[in-house]
Amino acid sequence: APVDTGAMLGGWSLSLTTLDPFADVRVLQTAAPDPVNARSNLTFTLTVSNLGPADAADVDLASLLSGAVDVSSVTATAGNCTPAGTLLSCNLGTILAGGTVTVTIVAVPSARGPVSNETTVTSSTTDFFPDNNSAAASVTAVDPPILLTQPASQVVCATIPVSFEVSAI
Repeated sequence: APVDTGAMLGGWSLSLTTLDPFADVRVLQTAAPDPVNARSNLTFTLTVSNLGPADAADVDLASLLSGAVDVSSVTATAGNCTPAGTLLSCNLGTILAGGTVTVTIVAVPSARGPVSNETTVTSSTTDFFPDNNSAAASVTAVDPPILLTQPASQVVCATIPVSFEVSAI
């Protein structure tokens, strides 16, 4: 069990011992790019940290994407993740005090509109600070640019510079 000791004026001392270890598991999340073109990659980066003081056991992450989006890939620096449609479950195992695990979700919006991700982490270790166990991120998917003028064909020689002009909206 974690022990904290200290001394007081006059020679008194105090020693505190917790019977059950506790940890502070936190999740932060970013999404990029914003805005994102529809049918282009959108990356959610989830950073799960254990602020301590004890190791956090059995850390689980649940993430739910909303909007017109398909999950392309999921990677984690520890543990394993299982996507089921737009719901993602990860068993991250034990995160040492002061440790961090990163989960990266690559999704592809299929149409324009809002795309969001809501994530929650839990641990079997007591956590007295549940307010930082959830995070959300959202972006806007937009229509990709439309080419108004197609590039012209051009024969290129190694010693002659060539430039192309393309208009898009």
